[in-house]
Amino acid sequence: MTLCHAAVVAVLFTALIAGVAHAYRPFDLTDADVATRHNFEIALGPAEYARVDAEHSLRAPNLSINYGLATGRELVLEGANHVALESTPGEPRMKLEGLAFAFKQVMRRGGLQDEPGPSIAMEDAILFPERGEKHLGAAVNLIASSASKLGTAHFNVEGERLAEGRNAGLAGVIFEASDHFGIAPAIELKVEAVDGGLPEHSAILGLIYVPGRETEYDVALRLAQSGDERIFEVRAGMTWQVSAHEVLQKAGLESPRRRRH
Repeated sequence: MTLCHAAVVAVLFTALIAGVAHAYRPFDLTDADVATRHNFEIALGPAEYARVDAEHSLRAPNLSINYGLATGRELVLEGANHVALESTPGEPRMKLEGLAFAFKQVMRRGGLQDEPGPSIAMEDAILFPERGEKHLGAAVNLIASSASKLGTAHFNVEGERLAEGRNAGLAGVIFEASDHFGIAPAIELKVEAVDGGLPEHSAILGLIYVPGRETEYDVALRLAQSGDERIFEVRAGMTWQVSAHEVLQKAGLESPRRRRH
């Protein structure tokens, strides 16, 4: 195992045994907030089921790791391991999909940062090529979030240059109940289109369970249709946050800090 592989394993392992904190999933879209400074925020779907017409597969796992930089900025690394449940001649049973590296910045502090008015953020992403693709892609997403006593709405508008060489765009909104402890419903509505293809309309119906300040769990169904193609997904996962200093200490790369008297 190389040093790079060992570091990745160490980060994931120490994150799994660390405390959990409020984060954000199981949606395709995002919100106008970022991870706390010098903290890793991880969103994990251990095994998510997907059916596209007659094809059945799993994303095992579906993982997103955010790292908070200076106030209002974060780095994001995300991707999923696609596992086909039926073998197709010439196609691998397992492949990495949706691998992207992004930088998100809060452009206007608002309700999500405990200040008045809407929160606005922009996320720029590099899209890595999948099997058969030769070039990198790119995406720019503008996000606006508005919080009230009834709940929170997150609006997304995104333009993409796919790794396969085509242009794409999407727009959508998430509605979620107020951020209180307990079980809260949420819904995402989205439409996206790729040059030369039919638009895809999708809806995610979910429940988010927040038992306390340190944990969050989610379960959701995603229904989508593009022309005659129908998509059905079952998503379930968890989110948590861990200090970068704790990760380094548990990996043996940083000495514990001494208390000042």
